[in-house]
Amino acid sequence: MNIIKALVLVLFCGLSFQLSGAAIPFRLGKVLTAEISRNKITIKNLNTTDYNLKFKHYAYAVVVFKLHKKRSVSIYDFKLNLKGKAYKCIAMRAGNK
Repeated sequence: MNIIKALVLVLFCGLSFQLSGAAIPFRLGKVLTAEISRNKITIKNLNTTDYNLKFKHYAYAVVVFKLHKKRSVSIYDFKLNLKGKAYKCIAMRAGNK
């Protein structure tokens, strides 16, 4: 499956789950929505020396999830693997906004 088809599939699945109210269970809770976007995302207090952020093209994977009680998550728990390359999580926001 080529990358465009994969991105469309992820985006479609994220939108369909968001619209239907369904959630995808995973080990820490439930994924409520998932989206890959080319829209610029502002990240406050990002230490750019910790990450290689020099890419020809940018895309952002945004995942919204609800954790089970007494569970926590950090930026070190997940990474995006694409075509044999791993992309680290560089930011996370907590709360309902």
